[in-house]
Amino acid sequence: STIDDTIINISGVAQIVEYVVIPKSLGGCEGTHFSVFVTVNPRPDFILKPQYFICPELGSVLIGEDSNPDTYTYYWFEANDLNTVIDTNHPKQLEVTESMLASSNGNYVLTVEDNFTHCTYSQFTTVSMAEQMAIASIHVSDFNAPDNTITIAMVGGTGAYEYTLHYIDSNGISQSITQNSPIFEHLEASTYQVEVTDLNNCSVTIFSNDVYVLDYPPFFTPNGDGENDTWSIIGANIIPNSKIYVFDRFGKVLAKVNPNSVLGWDGTYNGVPVPEDDYWFTTEYMDPNTGKPKTVKGHFSIVRAKKD
Repeated sequence: STIDDTIINISGVAQIVEYVVIPKSLGGCEGTHFSVFVTVNPRPDFILKPQYFICPELGSVLIGEDSNPDTYTYYWFEANDLNTVIDTNHPKQLEVTESMLASSNGNYVLTVEDNFTHCTYSQFTTVSMAEQMAIASIHVSDFNAPDNTITIAMVGGTGAYEYTLHYIDSNGISQSITQNSPIFEHLEASTYQVEVTDLNNCSVTIFSNDVYVLDYPPFFTPNGDGENDTWSIIGANIIPNSKIYVFDRFGKVLAKVNPNSVLGWDGTYNGVPVPEDDYWFTTEYMDPNTGKPKTVKGHFSIVRAKKD
């Protein structure tokens, strides 16, 4: 009988496979058992990215990696013609030009042969033209501390982006956050600017217009000590024409807060301090990020701590 197993060795070192053979006669009698040992060499181990891009200003790209082993032979093919080697010099890297994309549809196969074991392994990759990237949208989820977020959606480029948020924190200090994720979480109320970089350097770094995250204090302490004595929307100056109303638990309007004032609500109604309790607000404004009308409701507390 023929043993026709397909054995793939991905361990990186040679492995021994043992087959135990039991001969049997046509009458069913068994003969002496014996073993057949097969050395299974590892398949070639090399690097080939699944996708490469031609930067517009360059016109070509090297695919494959120069760091791959010298003990291999490299065979490059177009995926639609696996019988014709593209470069008979067998380079580790193949230069793909814009003109080559038309015939190959950007699909290439690299077959690598180990010069000692003669084992082979093939991988597939694609090549495409990179476009200048652009910010498709920026979504802000605010009035939700500590879970305020900014989410950036991109188009173009190579798909590998680095994102940076620039802003001034509550202490007036310039800050930056850099990450590979397009979602920035746990943001404080502030004005932000988004910077996006193509990690493959195929696009010019771009900056957004100002992006606004608004919020409100969860409590304030109107005791006249000069700290947290009034309540207002954080960043209300960004929405100067907004309407901000404060209610008690029965829905009675206690105050209309002027968004243009730095004072805010002082915790009084007709000049009389209201009790320490929970209060509710509604703000109607034109969202500075989208230009569309928006309504936000929430609640906060008055804590009448004693002055030291």
